[in-house]
Amino acid sequence: METLNRLSITHRRTAYHHPEGNQLHRTVPSRLERGKVWTAEYRGVDEARASIARWIEEYNHDRPHRGVGNRTPHEAFLTFAGVLKTRP
Repeated sequence: METLNRLSITHRRTAYHHPEGNQLHRTVPSRLERGKVWTAEYRGVDEARASIARWIEEYNHDRPHRGVGNRTPHEAFLTFAGVLKTRP
């Protein structure tokens, strides 16, 4: 909670069984499942882990998202934290 307070982030609990309450935390895992896990065949756990790690890196650092002003989630976080003022 200290970090949230320092960054002026308000923690809110979602309503129990509310249709929109858990929408965000379900979106990324479902995209990962559809985009990597269910559509790929891996030779082993290490290959699967490496592939999923690359997907997460691309999702957070390379791919702009409309929901955060056509920035990457990483850029949006840095902007919010005051580290990055404008998109490079």
